[in-house]
Amino acid sequence: MVLALATIHSRLSTEEADYLSQLDPYCGLFASAVLTIIALPTTFELISFFMVNKPESFRVDDFIIDIEKQFPNIECSHIHVYKQWPPRDSKFDIQMHIKVKADQTEDGWIEKTQTKVEKIIKELKSILIRAGAQKVTIEPRIDDQEQWTICTTTDCQVQNLTCCNQSRGKITEGNETCRNSA
Repeated sequence: MVLALATIHSRLSTEEADYLSQLDPYCGLFASAVLTIIALPTTFELISFFMVNKPESFRVDDFIIDIEKQFPNIECSHIHVYKQWPPRDSKFDIQMHIKVKADQTEDGWIEKTQTKVEKIIKELKSILIRAGAQKVTIEPRIDDQEQWTICTTTDCQVQNLTCCNQSRGKITEGNETCRNSA
């Protein structure tokens, strides 16, 4: 298509036959069209996030406290609650990340933890659907409950950063030592 436009342009143009300069505007238009076609569906899919359309009836902080009381071996590390755009009803979608603590030194811990995670996810989905959630996505991460780390923050540990150092026997966090170790 670009070559056809360049050929038509070269036939109708009174300028020199410099094909590179003739192709440049057409290639720019073609690249812009392709990028627009790629970006528009993603933009429409993410418009709920852009509009910050959260449900008024759902209290995230209270929900996190309640589920961490109900399930003492999990921690809600990240949560997104939003309504689809344009808002049609009181239904909302939710995406959450949970950390499940498991004793990895125990025999058969993989099967036990898998069963426990499936049960927790099923119960959480049931609770959220009763609260008005339409689409529920729960991403579990299994952590060893006996794991010890030198990192002062979980962000340091999760992102695989070396942002913790020992200075005079005290663990401190400093920006100058915070580097990606991967």
